[in-house]
Amino acid sequence: MATRMKEDGFVVAQEIIAALYKDKRSGVALKLDFAKAYDSIHRDFLYQVLAQHGFEDQWIGMLKKCLDSVHGLVLLNGVPYGFFPLNRGLRQGDPLSPILFIYVANALARMCNAAMRGGWYHGLASTADGNRRQMRMPGRPVYYLLLRAGVRSSA
Repeated sequence: MATRMKEDGFVVAQEIIAALYKDKRSGVALKLDFAKAYDSIHRDFLYQVLAQHGFEDQWIGMLKKCLDSVHGLVLLNGVPYGFFPLNRGLRQGDPLSPILFIYVANALARMCNAAMRGGWYHGLASTADGNRRQMRMPGRPVYYLLLRAGVRSSA
């Protein structure tokens, strides 16, 4: 199944290039792959997103205690070494991690849409009706941002 998903990514990229070539447009496609994003989430951003969604300070405080109290160690030649705090990311396998990740991913999508509406970047039409939006690969946490290319739009 993983091979099929990789092939789907190539098909999407090929379709984007073909559409740009057919319409004689220049553009850029940015691929955002969330496959290993659990480890790179900044917790302060997560807490801010949760507060914006109406989570009470008490609930966010309990979540902070759970996430910020995590420590790790490394095995070197089978011997435990170090005991250090894990300051970033979510733990894979934690039952709360998927829903917390969804909140962060949705915040990123909203920021991208707001940036497009605000003129920070200009999207290419990715649908037949001409709407500009991100394309999502079904069944895989991958998004493609389609941007117009040019000296003025890249500055």
